[in-house]
Amino acid sequence: MTRKSQTIQSLIFTLGLAASLLPGQVLAQQPETDVLSPFSIVIKTGDDGFNLTCRQGCAWERLTFPLPVDGSAQGIDHRGLTDLIDRQAVADEDADFAPFVITISKSDNRVSLMGLDGTAWMTLGFTCPARGCNQIVDERGTYSPRFFF
Repeated sequence: MTRKSQTIQSLIFTLGLAASLLPGQVLAQQPETDVLSPFSIVIKTGDDGFNLTCRQGCAWERLTFPLPVDGSAQGIDHRGLTDLIDRQAVADEDADFAPFVITISKSDNRVSLMGLDGTAWMTLGFTCPARGCNQIVDERGTYSPRFFF
């Protein structure tokens, strides 16, 4: 074996070893106690506020609420709009729905979300033009509905 081929084999082995370690590092960044709660919500915005439609994992079908005047975030869980100050674990009577808690806010042309419980993400955001937007969010992230309808 030539020196050049030995160097190439060593490089391939090193890159393979490094690549095999990456998934462990990525998984280590996620809290072990987080349990994903399957849900899917279509988010639409307009001049008057938010219009949410739950496709999966909620006790509610539609939520409509105005944009907070002060730019604060609105809490949402599987039961509907929620007060973030006094949020408790899911009550036993909601056994049909997995618990999730997220927040949603809008400023200028950006919608921001925070995953507090039941999500694989901590923060999400997407650009929302003045004419409004249409986006899907679930326990794993966000995507545009035009690819799925």
